[in-house]
Amino acid sequence: MAARFTQPSLNSPSMRGITAVALRKIANEATVPALVQALKDKDSAVRKGAAYVLGDIGNEAAVPALLQTLSDEDSAVRSSWGVRKNW
Repeated sequence: MAARFTQPSLNSPSMRGITAVALRKIANEATVPALVQALKDKDSAVRKGAAYVLGDIGNEAAVPALLQTLSDEDSAVRSSWGVRKNW
């Protein structure tokens, strides 16, 4: 089961960011929804981590959500997934 980014243990942005990157280790179809949800986090480090991992996974189901990051206020979020894999 994929991690949920609203659990009490994940209240801090740093923990949510670490969780997003940790999901890369178990990256599979089940992790994609949690990572897509993390793209909407209020903390840019969490959004960047999620975008980076989704780009690394390369799952086409995440493309619509990743495209929305191109208008993110943080340039690091906007560029974090485009340099990964074969995107």
